[in-house]
Amino acid sequence: MRTIQRDLLSLQSDLGIPITQLGDRYSIIEGYILPPVTFSLYEAIALFLTSRLVLRQTDERNQHVEAALTKLANLLPPGFTQKLRQSIEAITSKPSNHITLVFLNR
Repeated sequence: MRTIQRDLLSLQSDLGIPITQLGDRYSIIEGYILPPVTFSLYEAIALFLTSRLVLRQTDERNQHVEAALTKLANLLPPGFTQKLRQSIEAITSKPSNHITLVFLNR
């Protein structure tokens, strides 16, 4: 429990992410998006390699992973984009995990 509290505090204070609690559930306030970010080519390649690992480690479809990988694919050079799009298609073909994030209006 201490790790969770420390992580939540870090998200709020270090990153400025608005988190709210309802009972024993925590959520990010609806409508919050991260500020724009840019990646160096090496950082983008690291994310690409991470996406390949995610593909191998998950057996369920996750819409949030799909969306993030699609955005990443739009940033990468064509050679990487083709492989990443193949990963996205592979994730899309997996059964859905039905996990959704809970957002609360404030």
